[in-house]
Amino acid sequence: MELIPLTARMIMTHLVNHLGHHPLSGGPALLHSLVSENHDNPYVESSELSSEVFKSPNLQLFVFNDSTLVSYLQIPAETPTVGQPRHPSSQVRVIVRDISGKYSWDGAILYCTTQEDPVDMGVFDAVDHPLSNTEPVAHSRNQTHSPTKGPHKKHCSISDSLSGCCEEEEVDVLDTLLEDLGHSSPECLPQSPLQLNQPAPSPRGMNIEQESAILEAILCQTQQEEEQVRSWDADVSFRAACQSEPSHQEPKAPFYFCRLLLNDLGMNSWDRR
Repeated sequence: MELIPLTARMIMTHLVNHLGHHPLSGGPALLHSLVSENHDNPYVESSELSSEVFKSPNLQLFVFNDSTLVSYLQIPAETPTVGQPRHPSSQVRVIVRDISGKYSWDGAILYCTTQEDPVDMGVFDAVDHPLSNTEPVAHSRNQTHSPTKGPHKKHCSISDSLSGCCEEEEVDVLDTLLEDLGHSSPECLPQSPLQLNQPAPSPRGMNIEQESAILEAILCQTQQEEEQVRSWDADVSFRAACQSEPSHQEPKAPFYFCRLLLNDLGMNSWDRR
């Protein structure tokens, strides 16, 4: 009689895990995996699965929901071929055993190379350093038709304001951006016929004296902030020492990437131990 509920449970597990996976050619859709903890394990010399695998420092076994046995194994990664992105020297193999069979997945961390692209560095340098009037600026269009000069100075687009409009100090990029946004998206305009870059009317009840007092207070605060910044620049204690970016170190721990995956899955919390 005990075999009947056990068989029904196995059938339900197969339906949940494999329903719609047809044909069962490979990958997670396979009904059973032949991979075990001793395969590709540098700490195990035996070709058969034995108790020797429990002594491996790169292997840990977990019982999940009292019905599933999960093994996390860190194995050496395959050597990347030419043209493939850089990846860690190790990868994680997860072996799951339940009433319906045994399944195996291999996974690795995806991250970009630590070598900086000189093309991207040139772009970042151009963005970080403001353009001056003495630096040559390359444009795709003729300088005489530049949108930052002449009567069409206020109607340059967003891309033009970030490239050509920045070469003149008197051009307000935010003002140009608001005007361009008002032309391209009229639904952003207020109910009044004012543009986004036009100043709003003064609040009701404010006279000229109050407006002058507010402007004077703002200018005074701006001047105080500039003086404070200048005093901080002159103070040696506010200057931080130049630090270089740390070099990449490949993790040496035999279970590092498995522990990283367990942290991401939330299985290292105290309530799951």
